[in-house]
Amino acid sequence: VTQKNDDLSHCFTPNGRRGPSLEWKGVNFTVAGLVDNQGREKPILSNVEGKVKRETVCAILGPSGAGKSSLLNVLAGRSATRGKVSVSGEFLVDDCPVDPGAFRRNVAYVMQDDALLPTATPREALTFSATLRLADSNQQAIEKLVTRMLEELNLTECGEVMIGGEMIKGISGGQRKRTSVG
Repeated sequence: VTQKNDDLSHCFTPNGRRGPSLEWKGVNFTVAGLVDNQGREKPILSNVEGKVKRETVCAILGPSGAGKSSLLNVLAGRSATRGKVSVSGEFLVDDCPVDPGAFRRNVAYVMQDDALLPTATPREALTFSATLRLADSNQQAIEKLVTRMLEELNLTECGEVMIGGEMIKGISGGQRKRTSVG
């Protein structure tokens, strides 16, 4: 039996730029009580596999209802893994088996429509997120982390500019996406 690793920190260099390879095999995602019109259990994902090589861009394509968002939610650890929801399969980071729950702390993706406040700045959005995620950290540590994230995401120049939205001109679309990543 191979030991699954919950600590994915070995996959990233201190500047966060290295990026691991990610592979998934035989992924199944079901919700109890979800049935087709013949009364059979209907899986959301069935025996899905794929691989993203280190330092590459990957596109997940398919028609509406094909399971693209469901797959991303499973890979990012956004799907519950107990109760009515069942996720199974093999997940590997740099060819090492990992528990899919470990992804939640280390993997993220930006949804098509973000949930950023148009009147906030990137610094404020990142500070809010860090405060929620790192409740045990002091304000000085959070401010230091936010400053580092602004630098790494190339947002330093617009860090104090309103994000904006439909009614308010603000930062660019790319800057919005990078703010969401943070």
